[in-house]
Amino acid sequence: MRHLNRLKRLFRPLLDIRKKMSIDTGSRISLIYENDRIIIMNSAVHAMEKISLAMEGEAEKAGLSTQEDVIALCREIRAEVEGL
Repeated sequence: MRHLNRLKRLFRPLLDIRKKMSIDTGSRISLIYENDRIIIMNSAVHAMEKISLAMEGEAEKAGLSTQEDVIALCREIRAEVEGL
């Protein structure tokens, strides 16, 4: 029993972090090693950050400056795909 209480005390900070990050049993996380630190992130959030960084500036390069431009491109692609 004494060992169980010690383990609970040791792991309490991890459980608190899991709760703050909304990480449940079975959730996927990313461990990122950066500047001699380990960063724990929700994998979905990490993936979205990577995608956002990779896509930065691409809309401008493609000539998409408004929401209407994006909608028009989506319609064009949809029509092309449906026509196949």
